[in-house]
Amino acid sequence: MKSQYLQNDVIAAIATPPGNGAIGILRLSGHNSIQIASPFLSLPEEKPLDSLPPQKLTRAVLRGPKSQIDHALVAIFPAPHSYTGEEMVEIYCHGGSLILQQALELFLQNGARIAEPGEFTQRAFLNGKMDLAQAESVADLIQAQTEISRQAAFSQLEGNLSKTIHSIRNQLLETLAHIEVAIDHSDDPASGIEIQSEKIREMLSHADKQIRKLIQSFQFGHLLKEGARIAIVGKPNVGKSSLLNKLLKRDRAIVTVFPGTTRDTLEEGFDLLGLPALLIDTAGIRNKTSDLVEGIGIERTLRTIQSADGLIVVLDSSQPISQEDQNVAELAKNKKQVVVALNKSDLDRQIDLEKVTQFFSPFQSHPISASQGDGIEELLRQLYSLLLASQNGNGNSQPEVIVTSVRHKDCLLRCAQSLERASSFFQEEMLEECLAVEIRDAVDSLGEIVGETTTEEILQTIFSKFCIGK
Repeated sequence: MKSQYLQNDVIAAIATPPGNGAIGILRLSGHNSIQIASPFLSLPEEKPLDSLPPQKLTRAVLRGPKSQIDHALVAIFPAPHSYTGEEMVEIYCHGGSLILQQALELFLQNGARIAEPGEFTQRAFLNGKMDLAQAESVADLIQAQTEISRQAAFSQLEGNLSKTIHSIRNQLLETLAHIEVAIDHSDDPASGIEIQSEKIREMLSHADKQIRKLIQSFQFGHLLKEGARIAIVGKPNVGKSSLLNKLLKRDRAIVTVFPGTTRDTLEEGFDLLGLPALLIDTAGIRNKTSDLVEGIGIERTLRTIQSADGLIVVLDSSQPISQEDQNVAELAKNKKQVVVALNKSDLDRQIDLEKVTQFFSPFQSHPISASQGDGIEELLRQLYSLLLASQNGNGNSQPEVIVTSVRHKDCLLRCAQSLERASSFFQEEMLEECLAVEIRDAVDSLGEIVGETTTEEILQTIFSKFCIGK
């Protein structure tokens, strides 16, 4: 499919975000890109555009039919030495929206067409410049909000996931080839070719372990892509909103001395030591309330506790532990990723630490001061460690290769199911043809990840999520 796809039409798009900026970029890709752009670019000494040294910026004047538009820099990229693998032209001018739109219209009127979302990267994939997993990582890299998210996306762009998938796939293909040769010679005992059952069993077991390790990494990868939901919970007036404001470094929530100030959940994006997170400030949990609005807020708090990936339970260390605190402990006991913040550590401690251990075991508690900021970093490190350990099964270390895509996970699950069915044939009478079919299905499932086996529908779904110009 890749080798057959070489679009002859030229696509053009503005590659920088909408609005005004210091610099704007226009890109053209496809056969005759240089020819289409040439009439609108005046070069020093009236040089023709195709005479420029490849991949080097040259001064130019961007001009329309009647007047000059802007001073610019231009670079040409002859095929196949470009992002898309096709002939490309990139123009760097001032980032005024009017300038960019006028220039784009010139190219569209001269034979180019507007690019579809992600079409530049789609052409890069179809022209063999990157595989499908790498192409998908481009969007993830652009959308990354934290350092760890960026690292994961860049790792995939570098091909680390693809190398792992290709390695497993090649092992399976080698085994499949051996099985198919043995099947072809099954009626010729003199050939000396037979199914090596034990060797195949070991290979399937090894491949299955690798696949399941990748599937396990998706739990952490999903958090990297979607963010962890972290709820701050506790009884009224323990400092939940103060903690939220301190973590966000701004006054997001209203803070008063009156209990029950927070009536609803407040949500805000947050960088949890490199892990994208959504902080949720909740209404204080109390035994009874006559306030209808506060009651609705408490109900929402209970639902939030159930759906959260992690909890920060806040206690007031300047007060003895109460029945309401114990009720919070009861609600949190079914969660694993919980840290206990003993707030107001800047005041005299009245809370009984033995009772904290009794009611909140096995969760770790940390003295903090939401008003002063003391102890918060240690609290966050503990929460991060819990989330990391629970999601990837590797203790406090990140997986070497992280699966972040639901599509990739589904392909891996189908591969694992095929390998499981293939292994089951060893419990029966070694049905060679069925064994070959299951291994072939496993190979195809892995091929979908890197684009060795794919469909137009899959490509449309993937690249429609990209921005125009990428």
